Amino acid sequence: KPLEHLQMPTGMRELFAASVFTARLDYNKAPFPTEVTEYIQTVLTDCSLYDYVDRRQQYYQQLTRQPLPCEETLKDASALDSIESAARIWDHIVSPLKGKIVYADIWGTWCGPCKWQMEAVPALKASLKREGEDGVVFLYISIFSPEESWRNVLKEYHLTDPNSVHYN
Repeated sequence: KPLEHLQMPTGMRELFAASVFTARLDYNKAPFPTEVTEYIQTVLTDCSLYDYVDRRQQYYQQLTRQPLPCEETLKDASALDSIESAARIWDHIVSPLKGKIVYADIWGTWCGPCKWQMEAVPALKASLKREGEDGVVFLYISIFSPEESWRNVLKEYHLTDPNSVHYN
């Protein structure tokens, strides 16, 4: 609870706290657990700042509850656990895609630039379709990503479709 120790006027401290909380929500792409939201209520006495954070919290709660379209595009990564060579892991992942054009994206839910880049994917897919390349497979390999955050990123950026393959 380091916020109480900040030497600044209360209003400024609450504004800073609200920006930290919303940044953390957007970084994690997942709602806070109950104990964190209870703490936020004690820190943010300004109703408008609390409402601002709460709206982001509600967004991620709603996103978490949404079904994931094309769930079948999510692959079980546990089969990769027994493979010790990175080259063999890669071969295992791409061998079912042989003969296809593959757009590979290795990313993590913790990586800001990775998530920013994903905002461009719908335009890329549309551009490829216009050029007659609708057979491109989009292979996404997420590393060190919590399951809930990973699924929420896939939902938020509309990354699941029949031409996608996802590993976490």
